[in-house]
Formats: sequence, structure tokens, C-alpha cells
Amino acid sequence: MHPSNQGFLQLIIILILSVVILSFLGVSISNFVTNPILKSNFSFLWRGIQYVWNNYISSWFKIAREFIIKNFRNTFGEWILNVEHKLKPVTGD
Repeated sequence: MHPSNQGFLQLIIILILSVVILSFLGVSISNFVTNPILKSNFSFLWRGIQYVWNNYISSWFKIAREFIIKNFRNTFGEWILNVEHKLKPVTGD
């Protein structure tokens, strides 16, 4: 089996075992999906995550991304061109 497929297979096995274990414990997965209190709690949690991202994290992320693009794009591009130049075969022309 190809190594990249092993992770996917492990995920499938973990999901199946999780469903079996929840079933043995008497937990209904459909109740999780339809429970209004659970939906409300996850909605509250999601709004909190969005608030933190929009007001604190995203501005720093944008600054870091722009810094990396500005300072490393040209350096990396020049490095690639140098490597390509060094790899070209020398001809006797």
C-alpha cells in the first residue's frame, strides 16, 4: 500500500471505531445533529472564533504574509534561477 493512502485508511478506521464505541455507550449521533442546545453552543463558539480572528489574528496574519511575500519571493526566485543555471548541461559548442 502506498504511504499516502495509509493515513486515509487510518482515518476511515478511526471513524468506524468511533461510531461503534459511541453505539456501545448508547449515544445517538443523530441527536447530536438535531439537538438545539448543542447547535446553539457551537454557534456561540463559532461566533467567538470569528470575533477573535477578525479583531486580533487576521491583521497580524496579513502583515506576516505580506512580509514573507515581499522579502522571500525575490530571494527564492533568484535561488531557483541559480539552481537551474547550474543544472544546465555544458555543451561543447
